[in-house]
Amino acid sequence: MDNSVSNLVNTSSNVAKRTQEKIGLSANISCASLDKAAVYLHTHGQLPEEGSVNEKTLVCKIDWRIIPLALACYVVVVVDKINISVRILDPILRRLSN
Repeated sequence: MDNSVSNLVNTSSNVAKRTQEKIGLSANISCASLDKAAVYLHTHGQLPEEGSVNEKTLVCKIDWRIIPLALACYVVVVVDKINISVRILDPILRRLSN
């Protein structure tokens, strides 16, 4: 088990170093920076390898989660604005009708 964790540390630090080189950062990655969930998934063989995730499918899944929520929020905002407008105009319209 210690061997698999050390392999994960090495793999994680190599990926982090490559990413840092791409964006121009220089920092050391230690074992303490690893996520406990990543260590658990790696030791149980459920951690996907780098690049194994189809980005287009992932973005589509994220979109299907976010867009309905954003649409619901937009509907609430529009209904709230309409409600406020009616509240403001109601006394004015009553005075004009009398």
